[in-house]
Amino acid sequence: MISQQPIAGLLYLVKAFLILKDYTQGNLMHLMSEMRAEADRVAQERKELKEQMQEVEAQLEWVRSEREDEITKLRTEKKKREELKQYIIHHLDHEEILRNAPLYGAVLEALSMKELETISLIHEEAKG
Repeated sequence: MISQQPIAGLLYLVKAFLILKDYTQGNLMHLMSEMRAEADRVAQERKELKEQMQEVEAQLEWVRSEREDEITKLRTEKKKREELKQYIIHHLDHEEILRNAPLYGAVLEALSMKELETISLIHEEAKG
């Protein structure tokens, strides 16, 4: 007959192995669950970061658009100011010619703009 002690030791080892096996499977299941949770967390964080990046890009595009609009507005204003300055210069030159016309004995209304400008240049040279 077989001794009870080695069988009891063998049964103990089998039970320990089964417990360890169950424990290891439990740990693996737990680790897999944690990995899934971590993957979900990373995916959610990636999604949030992507949304934030899209929002920042949209804001940047808006800022660029606003800046371009402002530049266009400033260019238009500059052009209008230049046109106004040229008009004022032309008008003042014309007034000066009309004021000094009697000095030249000319009937200014009959003269072309080019002729008036020539008279103005002659007047400027006479001053200088």
